[in-house]
Amino acid sequence: MLIANANAQENFLQAEIFSGQSKPMKDYQKIGEAQPGWLIGGAFNYYFLDGFGLGLDLRSVKHSRSQQSSDTIFYNDGYISNAYENENEFRHFGISLGPVYQLQAGKISLELFAKGGVLFQKMPQYTRKLHVKYHSLDPEAPIEANYNVLKTTHDAETKAWAVVAGANLSYNVTKNFGLFFQTDYHTTLGKESFGKPTNFTFEDQRLGLNRPLDGVADGTAKVQMLNFNLGIKFSFGKRNYRDYSELKEVQ
Repeated sequence: MLIANANAQENFLQAEIFSGQSKPMKDYQKIGEAQPGWLIGGAFNYYFLDGFGLGLDLRSVKHSRSQQSSDTIFYNDGYISNAYENENEFRHFGISLGPVYQLQAGKISLELFAKGGVLFQKMPQYTRKLHVKYHSLDPEAPIEANYNVLKTTHDAETKAWAVVAGANLSYNVTKNFGLFFQTDYHTTLGKESFGKPTNFTFEDQRLGLNRPLDGVADGTAKVQMLNFNLGIKFSFGKRNYRDYSELKEVQ
């Protein structure tokens, strides 16, 4: 059987800074029309038991919304457009705390983490309006009318329970400095947090019609994203991990 030499070392603190691309997933991408954006963040991990530790994660994410032709549609007697009440983008700030585990093999280390916390969200609010021109007796003065088609019903700012889980692969340039690639999945939990709705939500405003013009009567989407980051890390104190670079066979 192969086992690794375990080094009995003191506790250590690790600080990480990372940035990269954030990709919206599932209904958040489809219904919310969120587009890939950028992420910047940091983490502080305290290792105290042979590779196991506790980590704090802080991050800021921005996703723009799709500027497809469906945002404004023109036709012979009018057009459909969105009237925005705030910025047409999603902004998130996350704070998470949870367990971390690190494996070491020479200059290469693998860190696994799963953390839970709160995601502070800023979401766009808008009304989709139908603008119509009716013919009148005076061709130079048509009658104009506006109708609401869809309206977002979520709050502009909310906070939601969320989890983030992933891994990063590091190359340790020295014992106290390293470079890493990290990927993780970040999602909110449920439809309500702290007694309030947290999902991106819109509703059909055209009474008497089964479906609005875009074919979706109502829609709701929780925030889900897959992130890819590059970063640097600094270690303070002696490393506390199980080194898998030297395996020995036990009969």
